[in-house]
Amino acid sequence: MTQEQAGLAQQALNKVAEMGLASQVDAVDKVDIDVRTDPLKLAQGEVDSVAIAGDGLTILQDLRLEQLDLETGNVSIDLLSAVFGKVELTQPTDAKVRVVLIQADLNHALNSKLARNWVRNQNFQVLGKTYSIELKQVECDLPGDGEILFTAGLLLRAEDKSYPIVASVVLWMGDNGDTVCLRQSKFAEGEDLPIEITAALLMRVSTLLKQRYIKQKDFSLNIEQIAVEAGRIVVQVKARVERVPVE
Repeated sequence: MTQEQAGLAQQALNKVAEMGLASQVDAVDKVDIDVRTDPLKLAQGEVDSVAIAGDGLTILQDLRLEQLDLETGNVSIDLLSAVFGKVELTQPTDAKVRVVLIQADLNHALNSKLARNWVRNQNFQVLGKTYSIELKQVECDLPGDGEILFTAGLLLRAEDKSYPIVASVVLWMGDNGDTVCLRQSKFAEGEDLPIEITAALLMRVSTLLKQRYIKQKDFSLNIEQIAVEAGRIVVQVKARVERVPVE
């Protein structure tokens, strides 16, 4: 294969990959994919690296990413599926990921079914009782300088009682996301909540925000850095992907 033929084959492979990815996400505004390999490896379904730059990708039904930059190492794919525009991994792969979430998309994600189900599973205990949190409505504001303003309607459930809560919380997140400080909290509804439960609830929220490892069915994430800026959050992640597309 001449250098010109190899270049044309590379362009064709990139285009097939772009079409395949676009067909497997819920929505996408723009995506560019650069697949690096040689013809011999490609014939065996082996790829040296994949770089993806995307704008406006919607995944997991309700999570829209304003920007996505992803770079993998070696990737093994099902070549026959790839020819028909469907990218399937035959082995897990590691990737470095940079994601930008804007405020509007973050608010949409926080009020999604996925977020509600995840929060419902984050139980905590106080004085021998187990409590669960049910999200009703969440509004997030990102004014900048590391601050996150939450106004949330919650239903705190125990075995024998439920507490409706409407609260505003101001959090500050350090440059790398490791430090989360509660700067202010105010209850518009739920002022009668026992102080022990209030403290445990705020501690649970802080713990969730500090969480750095996320495991789902098809992938796991190690969050390395979070930067909270005016109107957006920038996240740096190391990912282990078991399957494409993720569900």
